[in-house]
Amino acid sequence: MPASLPSESTILWKPDDKLAALTNIHCFAQLLRETTQPDLGSRYEDLHTASVSHRGDFWKAVWEFSGIGGDMGNRFFVPGTSSLDAKWFPDAAINFAEAMLKPSQLGDAAFANAIALVATNEMGERTVLSRIELYDQVCKVALFLSSQGVRAGDRVVAVIPNIAEAVVGHLAAAAIGAVWSSCSPEFGEDAICDRFGQIEPKVMITAAECRYGGKVVRPIAKVARTLERLTTITTVIVIGLTEQSKAESGKLTDLAVTIKQFDWEEIAQSNTVSFEFERFSFDHPLCILYSSGTTGIPKCIVHGVGGTLLQHAKEHLLHCDLKVGDTLFY
Repeated sequence: MPASLPSESTILWKPDDKLAALTNIHCFAQLLRETTQPDLGSRYEDLHTASVSHRGDFWKAVWEFSGIGGDMGNRFFVPGTSSLDAKWFPDAAINFAEAMLKPSQLGDAAFANAIALVATNEMGERTVLSRIELYDQVCKVALFLSSQGVRAGDRVVAVIPNIAEAVVGHLAAAAIGAVWSSCSPEFGEDAICDRFGQIEPKVMITAAECRYGGKVVRPIAKVARTLERLTTITTVIVIGLTEQSKAESGKLTDLAVTIKQFDWEEIAQSNTVSFEFERFSFDHPLCILYSSGTTGIPKCIVHGVGGTLLQHAKEHLLHCDLKVGDTLFY
């Protein structure tokens, strides 16, 4: 090892007390001291120990500190004989999309008009959505999904790149209690079917075209072939139809009379209507991810509403120190 590199125990940087006092994690620790743990020490290790030894109190405080809303209930952690039997917030009622969009605050013009999402592609094209615009699009797509017979627990899947519509689709599915799952457009037909074939989806969302490595990719023909195998899908929503891609999109509706095709833009531009968020249990399924598939067909990994919300709140607020006005790049 070069002599110029610091040893493992060397402190590279340490905030002064004034700066440390402004961090989210400092404020969170103070909340714990004022509520359930008055003897909590000032070191990070003390907070970590508290999170393990007082699990219910710790995650209750994360819920309150993050302001995710919903109904927390009166029980926060019920131990079991193992981690599989343990119950977190068994009396809670929450909606993931409601917690993300915070509709109760949209009456505040500054909050409503603040930027919620910026998406940019490799051509430098940008999509910017304010909080009120994101809320409006999510509600429209959620109501459309409901009109297609999607109910709580049904699966909505997408063959889609990292674009703004992916966020809208995920939140729209969550808004009605449906379960989201997605694959990248560069996945092969078998890779898509190996994943979605296990979860019996009802609706698929796909992009008519996207750019990858400087090239225009049109996955419609591949999606059409997957729909011949994913026989539970009855509705397909296509994003970004162009004159060039419309001819290929016809292949989707040629498959079977049971598959209905819709244009995403028409849904997103429909009339604004009111939407009521139904709340679900803490462990209600939110999305399905997959293992790598290196040892056979990819295994489904189900993530719940409450656990996903709280873990992200802890990560972003306490570990990343995100504050109002900050931008998270992914």
